[in-house]
Amino acid sequence: MYINGPINKYLDDLASKNPAPGGGSAGALAGALAAGLMSMAVNYSIGKNPKNDKKLRTLLKQSESLRKNISKLIDEDIQAYKKVSVLFKSSKTNSDKIQKALKNAAKVPFEIAQIGVEIIELNEKIFPICNPRLLSDVVVSLSLAYSSVEIGILNVQENLAIIKDKKFNKLYRTKSVYLKKIARRIKNNLYQK
Repeated sequence: MYINGPINKYLDDLASKNPAPGGGSAGALAGALAAGLMSMAVNYSIGKNPKNDKKLRTLLKQSESLRKNISKLIDEDIQAYKKVSVLFKSSKTNSDKIQKALKNAAKVPFEIAQIGVEIIELNEKIFPICNPRLLSDVVVSLSLAYSSVEIGILNVQENLAIIKDKKFNKLYRTKSVYLKKIARRIKNNLYQK
């Protein structure tokens, strides 16, 4: 499990000639970094204006929960991809097993994108009450979270291209468009401030 190991091990393996870790897990890592920066900005904002402290403590709980959840997806994405890869290489695998594994491999990056949007929504909430010295960290968090959304959706689409279930395809394409729309709206709004 990479999440419990040194970052250098993950980065070395990412750079190697192995198929995993790859882009999906990197998207989850970007989201975890985004949530971590969000928590840092909140921690430095608590106590600066006592009327905001209750809201900030709530935001901190939320960002830490999201950081924990998206961090798990670093390894889950790797495992989902490996399962698909093994099934494709085996001559004994039937199409139904492959399709089931592909659906799971699409669900993990979709969850990465979902959590990325939730982090972006927290960025929007902290922005007006953040310690001004930490606003650049909030913007970096926003950029990383937006990247995790884009990466997650890109990986969902890659899997959908070979998933035969039309209902599943339509549902995840529709959900992906919706997530990207929310993420883009908030990002563009905050970048103008």
